[in-house]
Amino acid sequence: GLLGRAGRDDEMGLLESTRLAQPALFVTEYALARLWMSWGVRPEAMVCHSLGEYVAATVAGVWSLEDALMLVAERARLIAETPPGGMMGLFKTKEEAAPFLRDGIAIGAHNASYISVVSGPKAAVDALQAEMTARGESIRRHPAQHAYHSPMMEPVAERLAELLRKVRLSPPTIPFASNVTGDWIRPEEATDPAYWTRHLVQTVLYSAGVETLAREGF
Repeated sequence: GLLGRAGRDDEMGLLESTRLAQPALFVTEYALARLWMSWGVRPEAMVCHSLGEYVAATVAGVWSLEDALMLVAERARLIAETPPGGMMGLFKTKEEAAPFLRDGIAIGAHNASYISVVSGPKAAVDALQAEMTARGESIRRHPAQHAYHSPMMEPVAERLAELLRKVRLSPPTIPFASNVTGDWIRPEEATDPAYWTRHLVQTVLYSAGVETLAREGF
């Protein structure tokens, strides 16, 4: 299976590697989407989270599957070059989480109105985890080895843009919510390499994307 034979520790360890985990996540999500579509369940709109937006863009025809696989693999390789980072879920609104955004820590994702995922240097996230634990706060440490969707991604953002400029980008044929804006993706965004570099660095506005779909009755 995907997690190896009986979840062997050595094979699980491979999937904790950013360079391998990101492509594995993409192909699993894309295969599930295609499986549902083969059963006649075709999306009218999509909402996605982080790398999931690459899956949505592929299903919507923004780029070919072959180009998507290249982009995802190279994106993972670039992220793996960044310094060690960490991510941790706080059961707090973005306003409540604001005092903890220090020492390079940023909000990596808003997954719900009351869930903020912080992202930053490993040492800073480790220290914040110890502080929150001592205070008796509820937290959820993510297994991420790097600080996704934070300023720590900025050093590799332009190299991702260079790759995207070599790929044919087309307007999406199926609407999907943007992680960058929380609103429907616009054709000029989906076809702009600079949009995908912002997607790499900025906060994932997943909660806002769900609200966008809900307003339209999905």
